[in-house]
Amino acid sequence: MLKKFVKTSVLIGAVVAALGVTTQVDAASCGTVTATSLYVRSGASTSHNILGTVNKGNTVEIKDTQDGWHKINYKGNDGWVSGKYISSSSNSSTSGSTSNGSTSTGTTQSSKTGTITANSLNVRSGAATSYSILGTLSNGKTVTIYGESNGWYKISYNGGYGWVSKTYVSTTGSTTSNGSTSTGTTNTTTTKTVAQIRSQIATTYAQAKALSGRTNFSQQCSLYVYSQLRALNIYQTPDTYWNGSQWYSKLTANGKTRTGYTQKKYAGVNCLTNLVNANGGKDVYNVVVTFPRSYRSTSTVGHVLFIHAIKDGKVYYSDNYAYNGQPEGSTIVKSISEFTNYFSSNYSGITGAVHFVK
Repeated sequence: MLKKFVKTSVLIGAVVAALGVTTQVDAASCGTVTATSLYVRSGASTSHNILGTVNKGNTVEIKDTQDGWHKINYKGNDGWVSGKYISSSSNSSTSGSTSNGSTSTGTTQSSKTGTITANSLNVRSGAATSYSILGTLSNGKTVTIYGESNGWYKISYNGGYGWVSKTYVSTTGSTTSNGSTSTGTTNTTTTKTVAQIRSQIATTYAQAKALSGRTNFSQQCSLYVYSQLRALNIYQTPDTYWNGSQWYSKLTANGKTRTGYTQKKYAGVNCLTNLVNANGGKDVYNVVVTFPRSYRSTSTVGHVLFIHAIKDGKVYYSDNYAYNGQPEGSTIVKSISEFTNYFSSNYSGITGAVHFVK
């Protein structure tokens, strides 16, 4: 009986192959963990060894399902989780045509490769800073990007998926849905949207606190600027943080930072206008501006801040104090003239600006 079954199966398989008929094959699906902490096991039952855990909100790649358990990609290997605690949805599929002997080309989820440009980049469970942090990626780490949403990239992370801010990822090459490969490079000088700039400010503030070990930067303007530059992998200053306007005098014109940025200096109260004009009116990113004194003091103590972008005549930055009812680190937006007038009235003008160009 067994021999007959085998022969029949082989015969059917041969006929199908000869006709060019292909049956639909489900590709990997995506699933989201619904339990607070879910065990990953070596097999499809609770009797198997525990390999680790995945947390609520984590996205996992489902490769197979057996007896109510899902086989997932876990840290580069196979693992099993209970399907009761996974909310799943189809990710991609491969299908074929029949009758005329032709077979359609299978489609795959688009992907491309990216490299982390920040010193330490948070990986989150969703595409916003409000989502939980799954872990971090260090500078130079290569990631596979599967999607994009609101300035965030969906990447492969620890056997599942995570989200990172697009601002801190340089991309090179992509694989399209039909399997072809295109090449290209996106670097830190790529034009950013207002949403991306705001996201960068929020993310950098969080990273600056983490890098400095502080909960806030009250009366620590120099440390805040230094920590932002460090988070963005733009510049590494000495261990002694310069006070206020000393930033401008200490940074060498046309000098190169350790990470390959050139320091362009613009002096005087109209430095931002001159900077934008020198760049042909295009968007400008990564500018340190210094002032002769801080609004907190009438002494010689100066003030310094980091401008994330000057876009369409507007200055986007954050400061180490509350502004208009918003907490420190919040995005502040002023026109160049408003910015200049405000700091001229409250900080005795502008000493100068340093533009970090790569």
